[in-house]
Amino acid sequence: MKKYLWLIFIFIFLFTLASCGTGSSKSHSGSSNYDSDSLVYSSERKVIYSISYFYRNNIEGIKKEKKEVREYVLSVGGYIETANEYNDGKNCDYIYKVPTDKLNNLIDKLDNKDEYSDKTTKTQDITTGYNITQAQIDDLNLRIANLEARLQDESTTYEESLDIGNQIDTLTERLNKLEAKKAMDDNTVNFSTVQIYYRYKDTSNQFVKILLNILIFIGVLLMIVAPFGIIGFVVYIILRKKKNKKQLA
Repeated sequence: MKKYLWLIFIFIFLFTLASCGTGSSKSHSGSSNYDSDSLVYSSERKVIYSISYFYRNNIEGIKKEKKEVREYVLSVGGYIETANEYNDGKNCDYIYKVPTDKLNNLIDKLDNKDEYSDKTTKTQDITTGYNITQAQIDDLNLRIANLEARLQDESTTYEESLDIGNQIDTLTERLNKLEAKKAMDDNTVNFSTVQIYYRYKDTSNQFVKILLNILIFIGVLLMIVAPFGIIGFVVYIILRKKKNKKQLA
């Protein structure tokens, strides 16, 4: 009889363990599956990185975290691109520019704090377009140099000099635009974007919330175990009756 009861309880225990499962305390989503250790995966490619987080805490926690992030970003040579604060600092939107070679370090710091959630990671490889721009710049520099050499040639007539000058002006204008684009690409690649949405969260009733979650968990657990407990009790009654009948016989 005891053997049957032990088998029933072992079955209930294993089912309960299988039902509980395990999960992560933070949810991260995004367009990239790289983890923080491998996000900046190559220094030879021209890649743009953009990360965003939500940080939820009380007002003191938000002030402290903004100060820590600001100090780290400035210490590694980064800067704050934009900063917007609402509702007396309860809600803040910050965009930080961080040297790309320091990005992994910052991500590790943020990922290890429970207050950060809803992580989004975006990457864009612009190597091909960047190389095309550089090739166009090199070609324009060469063409301008050749035109300037013709301009210095004593055999060049006055009319030809005017035409060459116009060509140089046109090519120089195109060159300036390409160099400006390249400079912007360099800045975007060398400084990654980290956007943090600081949001106020009332943590004064945190203990009550934790207790409520525990009670809910216990209630769900009882709902799962209860049917098996009833089945075990019924089986116990049936086996008990059979045993009594054998003893009477």
